[in-house]
Amino acid sequence: MFLNKMFLNKMLFISLAVGFAPLAYSSQSTDVAGFPAEPEAAITTIVRELSKSNGGIFWQAMPAGYQTELTEIIALFASKMDDEVYDKMVSVVSRCGRILKDKRDFILNMAETMSVKRKAELQKVWPSLVGMIETLTSSQLGSTEGLRSFDGNEFFGSAVSKMLKYSDEFSRGLVDEELTMADILAETVISVVESDLNRAKLKMTFPENDHDHEEIYKFTKVEGKWIPSSTHIVLTELKEDIVAMPTIGSKKDEWMAGFYLLSAKLAKLEKAQTQEQFESALYGLFSCVS
Repeated sequence: MFLNKMFLNKMLFISLAVGFAPLAYSSQSTDVAGFPAEPEAAITTIVRELSKSNGGIFWQAMPAGYQTELTEIIALFASKMDDEVYDKMVSVVSRCGRILKDKRDFILNMAETMSVKRKAELQKVWPSLVGMIETLTSSQLGSTEGLRSFDGNEFFGSAVSKMLKYSDEFSRGLVDEELTMADILAETVISVVESDLNRAKLKMTFPENDHDHEEIYKFTKVEGKWIPSSTHIVLTELKEDIVAMPTIGSKKDEWMAGFYLLSAKLAKLEKAQTQEQFESALYGLFSCVS
């Protein structure tokens, strides 16, 4: 199946626990400040909004304390980054996105063994792939300044909504008669296994093409919001990992030299006007990064 069980598990946990899921801003995002008190109804609300590419539900579903903690973690990450190095890295990713957009046919022409049908499918979904890259690099994650002034409501409501929409468009263009993630989330059935005032164990039944798949998840009520029970552990470990990250320090010149060389190679790709020129420039890029 296109969406295997491991991917479903990771997607669900990351989506509900941290809110960083891959993947056009929805002006009709549901205002869910008052989530249902019952755990199954609250989680069903989140899952249904995700199926509609409403990334804003991530932020709205987080307790205020966790919103603050996540914002602080992102600011901490920004403090570990060198502005010039980070911004140059994002610039490289952005340029790669433009190359994918402008040189699509040259890239697909290199896949000589690919079927005509598959190439046609890729041509159709190519704008979604490019859109995901453009969305990330132009979002608050696209600069250290954006990281330091991170606005969760804006980021999840706009950038994450776009990512979810592009991801759904991409998968729909490549999957033959299979359920996409949005389809699965729209049809997921959530029921209570056991619960009390602050804890719940929920069974989530995911539809698949030939049968249903069930998983059990534990949730805890924090500040009136139902969230995965291990959320605090995940955020704590994430913060510890960032604290342990080394700074660029004396290696900055080495990084900038590498970006300078990479930039020159990308320029040749951008200027390529023929298939031969593009492939020659691409081989030069591979030799640079290998």
